[in-house]
Amino acid sequence: MESGVPRVVLLSQRHIRPWVSRLLGYEFERVIGELTDPFWAVPEQPRVGRMPEVLVNRLNKRLKVASSLKAPFPRIDIPDADLLVAVMQLPADLTTLAALPGWRSRCTKAVVYIEEMWSVELDKWKGHLALLDQFDHVFLGSQGTVAELAARIDTPVSYLPYGVDTTVFAPADPRRDRPIAVTNIGRRSPVTHQALLDWAAAGDHFYYHDTFSPGPFHDAEEHRRLLANIMQRTQVAIANRGIGVRPHETGYQEEVGFRFFEAAAGGALLVGQPPNSGAAHELFDWEDALIEVDFAEPDIGAMLDELLADPDRITAAHVRNRRYAIERHDHLHRFQAMCDAAGVDAGPLAAARRAVLADLAAV
Repeated sequence: MESGVPRVVLLSQRHIRPWVSRLLGYEFERVIGELTDPFWAVPEQPRVGRMPEVLVNRLNKRLKVASSLKAPFPRIDIPDADLLVAVMQLPADLTTLAALPGWRSRCTKAVVYIEEMWSVELDKWKGHLALLDQFDHVFLGSQGTVAELAARIDTPVSYLPYGVDTTVFAPADPRRDRPIAVTNIGRRSPVTHQALLDWAAAGDHFYYHDTFSPGPFHDAEEHRRLLANIMQRTQVAIANRGIGVRPHETGYQEEVGFRFFEAAAGGALLVGQPPNSGAAHELFDWEDALIEVDFAEPDIGAMLDELLADPDRITAAHVRNRRYAIERHDHLHRFQAMCDAAGVDAGPLAAARRAVLADLAAV
């Protein structure tokens, strides 16, 4: 271990939850790994399959028994560490702590990051919430849940926006040619999508969009680099508020989704509907960071024609989005927030990445 680098245990879900929707979290883990050379604690699926974990999760949603009911993951013996970092997408992922017996006594500090936790679902996670009090700090990617969760547990809770590996997503030249007129991937409005299809056909524009439902991935790094290449070549990216896969079950709570960060880092101009919380305007508060349109916008083609008729404005937005994403929304900034909350020095490799980002932003 390099002198001054914190001893970190990194709990990852990557072997048992190989889904495209989790790749931003796995990218975050990779960057933490590059900054700390951690012990990777990566649970494997039990030979009996997922059913025991499913049953434990169902019971823990109803009863506060998480401390005594544990899914039978194969044991991982972790070393002593300055910091345990657990990156999770959902509260259900907390069951994987069972793979690390005695983890709390081996780690001086411990933080957990849960990307999605909706306020209306907190009553469903009684057992899982009990596990959160074993950590020194809980970070949520859902800003609207922070205050309510903080009122239910003793551990401090903070909002931690998503980040992105800007060393991968930021183009070397923000003024490069961008042959993709509009990119619109992930959850979308059928109204806006049809309007964009019509606009692209009428004007011979390249409109890039999903034609399938995401599932398992072949290679995490390949997928992220492909997405980065797309954003680097995109003039306008559609970015809308996140409200979960089944919004009626998440109380229509609106959050800042992945796409804002990925598109901005690639330099694309963001167009869409931000969350009603105001978080997007705080995170993306520079000129032309986000052009607002309704989620279902039948006249988006006319708005795009007006935007693209001013290439100087578009190019300036590309440059600003890339620069501010590098300076404010790299995964380094999120890991630094974790270390600050835990009272752990992020170490010399974090300082080295900070210097790399400063050079990258100066282009």
